[in-house]
Amino acid sequence: MSLPGFCTQAELFSTAGLVVGEHHSALRARRQEQKTEAFQQRMRHRNGIEGTQSELVRGHGLRHARYRGLAKVKLQNYFVGAACNVKRWIRREAWQLGQAVSGSAAEAAAAAA
Repeated sequence: MSLPGFCTQAELFSTAGLVVGEHHSALRARRQEQKTEAFQQRMRHRNGIEGTQSELVRGHGLRHARYRGLAKVKLQNYFVGAACNVKRWIRREAWQLGQAVSGSAAEAAAAAA
């Protein structure tokens, strides 16, 4: 029998269905658990940490060590964390300065009117 004739035989495809993996019930239970309020409360801290971790990896190259040796890698990670904190601190100070300037400009405009 030729290959095209073999592939088009209907009795080969008489049982159509969805094959479910062996861990499907555990996966469904975990997805249901993720919808609960208690789970979301536990994961609230993780969401903030995930964002910080992503910033350190993508913006500061935390995943790749520049030096060899555990002590040097630790020191590099501390410096990366400090640089991230300084960057955030400067951004916050600039924002507060902008708020103060815009607030004083609004007060001056109100006093002139």
